Amino acid sequence: MSSSSRTVLAAALAALLVAVVPVAHNPAWAEDAAPPSGMEADDQQGPLGDLSEYGRLAEESLDAVGADDFASARAKVDALQAKWRAAAAELKRKSPEDWKAANAAVEGAVRELHAKSPDKDRSLDSLNTLLSTFNDIQGISD
Repeated sequence: MSSSSRTVLAAALAALLVAVVPVAHNPAWAEDAAPPSGMEADDQQGPLGDLSEYGRLAEESLDAVGADDFASARAKVDALQAKWRAAAAELKRKSPEDWKAANAAVEGAVRELHAKSPDKDRSLDSLNTLLSTFNDIQGISD
């Protein structure tokens, strides 16, 4: 294989990996995540404030779905939904448009995980959509 063929193959594989890696494992959702150098923690917060707790719960639910543990996944997404609903009035006041987008993603994930027969791929998609929505609101690139 020529050097240029190997370069093209390596670039194609790298692009494929970027496209396949789920958005969920964003270090910003880690409990002990530090802000990037030169940024204060408040700088990471978008118009709805700090969404890291919601993101952490969504990521834990995603991991559980990946392990085919739908009972744990439902428990995590239910905890997320309860926290989300408890904060709804404050979040809506901060940014009604962003709250509406995030709320739709939260409800979509809850709906998928509580389906009569939850589908793994659809559940993973809904949780990745939720995490991507949180990332977009907070200005975090996937």
